[in-house]
Amino acid sequence: MKRFLLAIAFVAVPVFADSRIKTLFYNPDRVVSIDGHRAVQTMIEFGADERIENIALGDSAAWQVTPNKRANLIFVKPLIPRARSNMTVVTDKRRYLFDLHNDERSRIIYSLRFVYPDEPKVELIDEPVAAKTSSPEVAPAPPALNTNWQSKGDSKLIPARVYDDGASTFIAWADTSELPAVLTMGADGSEGPVNFAIKGDYLIVEGVAPRYVLRLGKATAILTNLSPRAAHPVAPSPQSTMSESAK
Repeated sequence: MKRFLLAIAFVAVPVFADSRIKTLFYNPDRVVSIDGHRAVQTMIEFGADERIENIALGDSAAWQVTPNKRANLIFVKPLIPRARSNMTVVTDKRRYLFDLHNDERSRIIYSLRFVYPDEPKVELIDEPVAAKTSSPEVAPAPPALNTNWQSKGDSKLIPARVYDDGASTFIAWADTSELPAVLTMGADGSEGPVNFAIKGDYLIVEGVAPRYVLRLGKATAILTNLSPRAAHPVAPSPQSTMSESAK
């Protein structure tokens, strides 16, 4: 009898949630505030059934944002004091808006995850398909791929494959749970942000730059485009970011 009562008392003990773990109801029109702290990264967890397609940062020089390989998590960390920016995340199901600011006085958040309301089911109605009278379309020829890229630096950042099609740069790693930040590198060593997306195993960078620098913590690697057409690169848009993952 005593053992039975002891078991009941043990089960009844309340479990208090850790204040550093935050859960929010998803609202596409809500701007979510992220308070960053130096030397502390915040993990943002999206739905298990969705994958990140694009990440756009207002100032990627002040914030480091890296997705996991499965593309359902991102890790956010400020790089400079008083950093302030915004971030947009687009997945294959939803979009998210964030306000990022470095406030050492605010409560540290280790993890932020979303709870999603039930989505209404849409009933599909079959409609008759009109007969096609035009001639069948001919698929365009695939663009020529440039695989003439050189990789140097920390071995854990060296990609298994890198190539471009003249409009985008495709990068894939053999095995990594955390992808590096990708930045363009100018002839003078200056670095700039990029727009990117994750499709399958590839991190796809918008545009083709002569050189990219990969950063993960203190580790770095350089990707150099050795193709003759690298002298006339396709530049990414000026309002850029750090974007997706490669899985």
